[in-house]
This record gives sequence, structure tokens and C-alpha cells, in this order.
Amino acid sequence: LLPVILRRRWILSMAFIALAVYLTARIDRSIVISQMQKGLGDGARFWSTHVTEPFTGIAQELFHGFESSIDPKQVEATRESLLRSLKEFVEDVHRNSAAEVRDAKLQQAAHGSMDVASEVFEDQIRAPVHNILRGELLRALLLQMSQLKLLMQEEVLTVDRILKRNDLSLQLMATVPAVVLVLCLAMLLRQLWRILRTSSRGPIEDIRAELIWIESALSRAAGTPPTGVALTQHEVSPMDLAEAGKLVFRVQRLRTKGAHWLRGWLRADLLHDAEELLDSGRLGVEQRARVANSLLRRLEKINMFSHW
Repeated sequence: LLPVILRRRWILSMAFIALAVYLTARIDRSIVISQMQKGLGDGARFWSTHVTEPFTGIAQELFHGFESSIDPKQVEATRESLLRSLKEFVEDVHRNSAAEVRDAKLQQAAHGSMDVASEVFEDQIRAPVHNILRGELLRALLLQMSQLKLLMQEEVLTVDRILKRNDLSLQLMATVPAVVLVLCLAMLLRQLWRILRTSSRGPIEDIRAELIWIESALSRAAGTPPTGVALTQHEVSPMDLAEAGKLVFRVQRLRTKGAHWLRGWLRADLLHDAEELLDSGRLGVEQRARVANSLLRRLEKINMFSHW
């Protein structure tokens, strides 16, 4: 069976079917297959980038903590090794210097200054072969390499600290496109479900229309009793028999739609109020009209999470 919207708009349905047949006949199957494969690959990459990896990182952050790329103790060991090497290098280079000069250079080396190594490198690079074999050029080069290693380790440690402070936020931000896409797909599926299973107005509008008719019928019956109609012991207010039959039919249809489309407290309220709308022995038509009006007002404040 065709959906309601296509059964009511048969011209639109015929045009849609004709367009689908025309496009199917003209499109090359190999192109369709390649595009489908490309779409599947893009979808898999999107899922991995915005769903699998971020949620894995969030779980890792919450349950196992952040794993650093480098151990801070390793960086500290490299720094201490460089300071010891600098101290020994200064003592060897300034062995014959004045005590004041040697102490000043040692003080600078204790704070990680590479001035002495740079001075030796600039002085001895003029005769590199001789100074590599008999001078301190090779030690100066090795000290500079050790400093470069320390700087690289410190940069990695700094990046780790930044990531540790912001890793959870970055992972949550990476999930935003996936969450938005899921919400959009959910709303699209919800809209398609409404179109296929109900009238073009939607289920909530159908329920409102039923309530408006019920309230109008009860309000009309709340006037002067028709001529020749006597109240029975089961009725507080009179109503024509045909009108009462329509009312019962509408209320039963209201209950069916409410039970199918609503959920939570709103569904429970509608089913309870539907019982009161049929309770002609205890409630008058005015009271039942107020019940219908109250339920109608509650339906006006409905949100998308109160029904599917």
C-alpha cells in the first residue's frame, strides 16, 4: 500500500515513480557502484574520526587517565646529564684561568648556559680537523646535540601538559558533528514516520482536532435540553443519542491515537481524561468540556520529546 500522502496526491506519486524509472534507466551502474563505495568509505572515516576515536579518548580519560608521550623523569634526567657535562667541560676549558673567571663560568653552566660551549665552537671551528682530533670541538658539538635533545623533550612535555588539560574538551568537541548528524537523522526519520503513518497534519494535530470536536460537542450539549428529552438516572446532562454515539466514537479514536503516539505523563493524562469524557453518570457536559479544554491546553505546550 502507498503512504497516505501518495494516496492523496496521486499525481505527485506518479511523477515521482516516472522520475525514478527515468533516472534508473539513464545512470550507469558502474558509476552508481563506485559512488556507493566512495560514500561508504567516507562514512566509515567520518565514523572513525568523530565517533570511535573521540569516545575511546573520553573513556580513556575518565577511566584510565591521560597517557603522556614522554616521562617527566626522563626529561629531568636529560637536564641533569647536560648540566654535569657542562660543568666538566667548563672545568677542562678554564683549567688554567683565574679562579674568579672559572667560578663565574661554572655558575653559568649550573644554570644551563651554553656560552662556554658556543665560544669554544666559534674559536675552534676555524681549524675543524685539528681541533676535532686534539681540541674540544667534538665535545662542544656533543654538548650542543645534548642541548637540542633536551629542548625537544621539553617541547614534547609542554605539549603533553597542554593536551592533558584540554584532552577531554577536545574529544567532546570532536563528537559535536556526529551528535548533530544523529539528531538531524532522528528528526528526519521522525518526520518521515509521521508522514507515512498519519495524515499530512501530523499525529498531534490529529489529536488536537479530535479534542476540539469533543469540546465543541460537549459545549453544545451544555445548553438547554432538547424538547421531549428526559433525563435518566444515568445522566447528569442530556445529549442527543446520535450525538452521544459520535462522542463515544471520537473519544475512543482519541484514546487509540493517544496510546499510539504519546508517551510518559502526557499519555497517562490523556488516557485518564478520556475515561472522564465518557463518564456521563458522574460528570455533566460542562465539566467534561472543561476536561477536554484542559487537555487541549496541555497539548499546546508539547515538545518533540513527548511523542514519537
